[in-house]
Amino acid sequence: MLVGDDAVNIESYSTNIQKLYEQVKQDKALHDKHAMLHAKAFLKEAKKTEDASLIGVAYFYLGSACFDFKHNNKDFQTSLQQAILYLQNTEETGYLMQVYNHLGIDAHNHGNIQLSMDYYMKALNLLGSQDPTEITAMIMFNIGQIYIQIEEYKIALRYIKEAHRIIHKLPTKERSMLEGYCYCSEGNINLLLHRQASARRSLAGLDKVISESAAPEEISQDLFFMLFRIRMSNEEGDEAARDRQIQLFLQQLKRGEMDLGSITEVLDFIQLMIEIEHYNAAEETVCYTAPILAESDIPNIQETFAKHRITLYSQINDEAAYLGALNDYYRYAELHKSSANKAYAIALETRLSLDAMKKENERLSAAANTDRLTGIPNRGALNDYLEEVFEDCYHMEESLGIEFLDIDFFKEYNDTYGHQAGDEVLIKIAGILKGFTEDSRIYVGRYGGDEFVVVYRNMTDEEIMKIAEEIRNRVLALGISHKYSKTSPIVTVSQGIRNRVPKSGNKLWDFLYTADNALYQVKKTQKGQIMLMHTAFISSKSLADSTQI
Repeated sequence: MLVGDDAVNIESYSTNIQKLYEQVKQDKALHDKHAMLHAKAFLKEAKKTEDASLIGVAYFYLGSACFDFKHNNKDFQTSLQQAILYLQNTEETGYLMQVYNHLGIDAHNHGNIQLSMDYYMKALNLLGSQDPTEITAMIMFNIGQIYIQIEEYKIALRYIKEAHRIIHKLPTKERSMLEGYCYCSEGNINLLLHRQASARRSLAGLDKVISESAAPEEISQDLFFMLFRIRMSNEEGDEAARDRQIQLFLQQLKRGEMDLGSITEVLDFIQLMIEIEHYNAAEETVCYTAPILAESDIPNIQETFAKHRITLYSQINDEAAYLGALNDYYRYAELHKSSANKAYAIALETRLSLDAMKKENERLSAAANTDRLTGIPNRGALNDYLEEVFEDCYHMEESLGIEFLDIDFFKEYNDTYGHQAGDEVLIKIAGILKGFTEDSRIYVGRYGGDEFVVVYRNMTDEEIMKIAEEIRNRVLALGISHKYSKTSPIVTVSQGIRNRVPKSGNKLWDFLYTADNALYQVKKTQKGQIMLMHTAFISSKSLADSTQI
């Protein structure tokens, strides 16, 4: 399974944070044993900034360190779930994809294939319309490994080839290891499909990648690469080459520090050694691996290890070791089942937390965009909508109507009946306006004070005037007494409207200005009326061309 790395815009943070960030990146790349210590220090400093992006990234590196070194699944899960909570509303898509990739690998290690695929799909969905990246290729590769496990080799090959295609588009310096993994995986699948010629081409591709890399000797000692060479030599009947490579594998295994990333290769090596009856190499690897795996809390890996030991000890007739392995197998099989349930519970808990956070964010967003008194969009939300709809109408060549509406003699109403009564009037008129928004072409908002705005999208003058008149009639139907109004003994409203298709050179301000001018003309000449205009400036001609009722 492949894990990745990404980059965050770190220059805006303190020098100390920049140093810690570079350190944890380096620790991850080199599998440094001090990774946990550095990751905790980075998280501590990140929390001081109260920056969600940085804290999320720090939790990712802490989780990654738990994954690589501590083998403590609870700490790993907790760290990455925290990373999700912090990163989900930031622009750090690459890191969030990596979090889901790590969770997918962990679920696969625990034998939870369905949950693993769920995490990988979540990561790929984050990509959206963006170009595929290195982490995209890694996820495709990891999905391919799942299909290999369930013996769907042709589907697996499609995913590996897609990962390979993405990798080819990366800068050369970033490609070597990734491309090598793809060649090996393609080769292994072709061997399983009995396509030796294709497998040889994969081996040639791997050799080319290694020879062109900056550190060919180091790369050639990767256990995944070495295991492919063993399989290839065995398939071609070259026992001498195979046995040399087996010894090299064992030497490299003991030379390096085994982490979770290499356990799969080690278990596959043991299985292969049993299959080709290389029992000494299998037993040597089992003896070396047992104390290391004893520190792991992943029952699925322990169960697989025990299964291989059962097969090995039955073949070499070691009854005591066989019975011990059998006992371990049943014990870890039960733990595996329990572990799978816990993994699903953690995933469900995270999903519920994310859903709750999403709902809270939606609630806060709605509260921030809603007028407290009337419950309709406030001026901020109204301005955002106007800018959006203006651009849409311009590009789609649709008409845009904007209406300003205010209550006639509202100051006098407040002075007479009190502000609480005035608020009740505002609430009732807002309720009338809100009723018209069942038509998706109509949007309403409170502009401020006693002034409201109605936005009409892609509607004719006749349609707009009909609705505006209906608004006026419904306000009149309220029959709210207003003895100091000079227009009517009840509350009335005045309405000024502009309707036109936005043209090149027009600004949203032109429409607002014209609608406000129309309202001004109504207030000036005959309150309680409606005027619809098409041009921005008041003139005898524009007034003559306007519609009034």
